[in-house]
Amino acid sequence: MPEEVKPLKNAPIQKTEIRTKEDLLTGNTNYTLSVSSDTTVANVVNISEKATIIARCKNGELDTYVSTPTYNADYESVDIRWNDGRAANEYWSKAKSSDALFANKPRTFLELASKADTLVFGWKPYQRQKVAAKWSFTDQNRKDFKSMLQRCS
Repeated sequence: MPEEVKPLKNAPIQKTEIRTKEDLLTGNTNYTLSVSSDTTVANVVNISEKATIIARCKNGELDTYVSTPTYNADYESVDIRWNDGRAANEYWSKAKSSDALFANKPRTFLELASKADTLVFGWKPYQRQKVAAKWSFTDQNRKDFKSMLQRCS
């Protein structure tokens, strides 16, 4: 069972935007979207931090991952629960730094996010119990997820 997550008190409504940057070597425009979680998780020194969904389109390649505030070692198993559905266990690839987990099907993840109201994402940090973070998506978040899919097709 995941550790309890703490909602942020008086958390501001998050503004999201898709950042653009031109790759000077290729002439391509690259896009990045980040959406922080509503809840926090204790990092390695027990300070509460948010997890972040990051979608990036670099030279036409789409990556979607969750940047975690924890060191995750070689753990690649995640639990995903959309809205009020049942949690599904998936294997995601870990970042070399072991502080992010990459969706194996980034397009499918963004398609589901673009239709969802909430997401709970659970993972197991190194030498700790499972933890989870929750996102409540706004209409703007859903539009941004759809926009990333269109920009990186």
